[in-house]
Amino acid sequence: MSSSGHNQQGWEVQVRKGLLDYITLKILSVQPLHGYGIVQKIRDYPSFTVTESAIYPVLSKFLKEKVLITTREASLQGPPRRVYYLTALGKTRLNSMEHFIKSMNLSLENFLHNKI
Repeated sequence: MSSSGHNQQGWEVQVRKGLLDYITLKILSVQPLHGYGIVQKIRDYPSFTVTESAIYPVLSKFLKEKVLITTREASLQGPPRRVYYLTALGKTRLNSMEHFIKSMNLSLENFLHNKI
């Protein structure tokens, strides 16, 4: 692989990482889920493929920031699972992120269509 191909791939990874906080909160705003369930929802969108090892640090950070809370629920396949719920603070954070992303998207559309 050429160095420019490698740089492109690294850039894409950074964009995905930057959006992972938002995507995680957006998914949890629809329904509480366990970590693997969040990963499965994200995998429905191939441009945002993520591994479980990437989602758990995000969830841990959000728990510390009181953006999420968790409960333990029984699992048919093994030990109880931690299920993540959005808090009021999490909903506020999500609204703020959505406002920013909508503004950023409008700017990006202008750049894409050469409205510079």
